[in-house]
Amino acid sequence: MNILIVINGLSDKSVSIESSAAGLIRSFPEHSIDIRVTKSAGDSFRYAYGATMYQVDAVLACGGDGTLNEVVNGAFNANPHNKVLFAHYPCGNANDLAKTNGSHDLKYYLEGIVSGKHEGIDCAFIERNGKERRFVNGSTAGIGTLVCKDVSTLRRSMPYRLNYLVNTLAWVIKYKRPFVKIEMDDDVY
Repeated sequence: MNILIVINGLSDKSVSIESSAAGLIRSFPEHSIDIRVTKSAGDSFRYAYGATMYQVDAVLACGGDGTLNEVVNGAFNANPHNKVLFAHYPCGNANDLAKTNGSHDLKYYLEGIVSGKHEGIDCAFIERNGKERRFVNGSTAGIGTLVCKDVSTLRRSMPYRLNYLVNTLAWVIKYKRPFVKIEMDDDVY
């Protein structure tokens, strides 16, 4: 089995995760496992895209919800008909998906991939200006998007819970509600 491990290099835990992953590779000698550490936004997308073009069987995203969504979009954009397994080792700020599905150690996710014991999860998409953007967790618009953007920008300046609180309060004060038109199933809302 060909497996790609993508590690968010901006995560405070990236060095220890990379070390753990390198050690775990020795436990799975019959599999080809490649480790990539991101350095900037979009790297997770590019790594997953490239690996999917070369028929990777599974991608393990080590990061937050953003890293996971970049990996999913990279793989789908490379080949939407290719069946690629995804796993998510949560080490981001919010880790919303992990709060829903539970969190385990890195070995747990690799063993799940190679054993064939895995569960499906819904993947939805939003189309805008002719482009599709997929997501496996949740999607937000308006104030949620703005808060997350600012939290990412200020990620190193304060503890993440305080960062979310401060940015949420700031946007509650200054947010102006836009008009939104939603088209779904031939209806307009």
